[in-house]
Amino acid sequence: MPRKPKKTFEKSLKKNKTCLFSSPEFTCHLPLMLSILNVVMLQVLNLQLAVENLVAWSEKLKRNVTLQDICLQPLFPDNKKCAVMSVLNYFQNNATNLDIVRGGEYFEAADYLSHLMICAK
Repeated sequence: MPRKPKKTFEKSLKKNKTCLFSSPEFTCHLPLMLSILNVVMLQVLNLQLAVENLVAWSEKLKRNVTLQDICLQPLFPDNKKCAVMSVLNYFQNNATNLDIVRGGEYFEAADYLSHLMICAK
C-alpha cells in the first residue's frame, strides 16, 4: 500500500487545533502565530527591499548615493550586490520562494517554516 505524503507541521496544526505542549497559552495559538509569521516575513522582505533601493542626494559628491555605494561587496568587481545578512536570503529575497510548499509521495511536504527549522538544527 503506497504511503500518503505527510502533512506539513503548520497545516496539521491548523486542522487539529490542538495544544501540543504543557503551555496552552503558547501552543494553542501556534497555528495563528505561524500564519502571522508568514505575514511578518513578507513585510520584513518589503522593508528590506525598500532599504536596499534607497537613494539620497549627496551635496558633497553632487550626485545620488545608494546603498551599493557604501555597503560591503565581498565579490566585487564580478558581483556588485551588497552582502545583506537576513533570513530572507535563504529564499533569495523573493516572496514567491517564501510561499512555495513542496512535497511528494515519498517525502514530507515542506514549507517556509520547515525549511527554516531544518536549517536551524
